[in-house]
Amino acid sequence: KNKEININNNNNNMNLNYLNKRNETQEERKEIILQLAYAVMRDLNQNAVIMSTSLTASVLLTHRYGISQKDLYRESNWLKSLIRSSNSFVDPIPFDSKYISLRSISLLRPSLSSLTTNGRLGTKYISEPSNKISGSEGIMELHMYRNQLVHVFKDEGIVLVAMAAGGIGKVVGNGNGGEGGGMKRRELRRNIRVLWVMWREEFIPSKNSMIEYRSIRKEDIEGERSDEGEDGKWKEIDEYYEAVVEYLVGEGVIGIGKGGEGEGEEVVYVKENGERRMIWIRENYINIVYSHWIASLAVLSSVRAKGVGSSNETSGVEEGFLVDRGMWIGEGMIRQGEVEYRESVNKEAIRNALLAMIGCGLLKRGVNGLIEYGSGGEALFERWIEKVSQFKKRERSWKSGGSGEQEVRSGVLIYELLSDFPIVAKY
Repeated sequence: KNKEININNNNNNMNLNYLNKRNETQEERKEIILQLAYAVMRDLNQNAVIMSTSLTASVLLTHRYGISQKDLYRESNWLKSLIRSSNSFVDPIPFDSKYISLRSISLLRPSLSSLTTNGRLGTKYISEPSNKISGSEGIMELHMYRNQLVHVFKDEGIVLVAMAAGGIGKVVGNGNGGEGGGMKRRELRRNIRVLWVMWREEFIPSKNSMIEYRSIRKEDIEGERSDEGEDGKWKEIDEYYEAVVEYLVGEGVIGIGKGGEGEGEEVVYVKENGERRMIWIRENYINIVYSHWIASLAVLSSVRAKGVGSSNETSGVEEGFLVDRGMWIGEGMIRQGEVEYRESVNKEAIRNALLAMIGCGLLKRGVNGLIEYGSGGEALFERWIEKVSQFKKRERSWKSGGSGEQEVRSGVLIYELLSDFPIVAKY
């Protein structure tokens, strides 16, 4: 199916003559063109050259409260080495890191505030207006510069963000049980499946066979699913990311252990020299998690389940309404200090999150294209949002005086959300 593909330079339309000859259906045409487009984009991403502005923007966005020039140079050098070790390319400017960083800062200056007297980039360089660009616009501009870089580590990102969901103190160690005991391999597999759904609308699928969505069921969130029959659709995803895990083992980032004496169940843990890499990865991809969380709250507070209200049918909601509701909720949480990733609160990211939830069956389009709960209903959706919340930063609990980590129990998170954030109140 790779013959007679011509580009008409006069009108920039792709002319797939072989499709006309073979009389493919419209759906077959769409699938073939989509696979071709993804294949081209994968080649472009694999051969992309990471520019110095992308490096600098990534470092700045992982130090949102300021970073000294010296640390900026050091972090940029470390990141450059990491990119090259991943067989990707970095802009080959024949100057030292200090010159490159200063040059990048001058190009990114509209997004930043001035250097302070102590030589640090302003501690509020993103949240305060700078020159003619407001704080939120500055973040989005830096985010767009960084966007080139996140495509390089997207598969590794899924694995390490899945690991970080267990808590840094629990997964970094030696894999021998207790603190630093690691994460059970089956739990890691479940986390990867959930993150794969979140990533699906944000990145080009790693393989054409991974274009099709996999459905999310209760077992994917809470337990282990069989690889037989229909559930075998996850098998290829599982195998692909098992290979990514093995790659990270070979890189010395993570290790495989037995989980302590007498447990016998295989665990995956992050080695101490891999902690920095995991934290950097999480900081560069966590905005995707927050976009899904915010979109999920918009759905939870807007879509009525069957049997609620005057009708016995699910009450669907327009996509545009959910996107606007998500923006409103997100902006409110930014003002409350509950969300620091402003790039998560934008219409494209929230819409992508909704499309991903439709693709995996958590939501569906009903009459007139209105969005409503999928076959799992509101109960499954609540479990989904509880699962998504586990990937968020867990440095503090929802309630004051908590243990310092967010505790997620069946149904508890939802009620705490509704009491802590009235803007999420349902119906």
